[in-house]
Amino acid sequence: MDIVAIEIERQDDRMFCGTLEFTHSKRVGVLLWTVEWHDTPEVMVEFFPGTSHDVTDLVRQHQKVLIDRLLDTLMQRIGKETLFT
Repeated sequence: MDIVAIEIERQDDRMFCGTLEFTHSKRVGVLLWTVEWHDTPEVMVEFFPGTSHDVTDLVRQHQKVLIDRLLDTLMQRIGKETLFT
């Protein structure tokens, strides 16, 4: 799986949402995502299909890469590196 782009569409102090474009086996797709955290080290990351294709198995197979890339991108763009440890 290759991640093509990650966009932040909306944000507030503790929540973000946006889109993640990817390619996999000559297939292009979009995932919608949300990230939320509270006053704990736990971060809630959720992915939703952004197209009519069922991507549930694909997200499960590549879950770690998707989450790591998404959180890395958020850290770079919002400058809150200490929130995601």
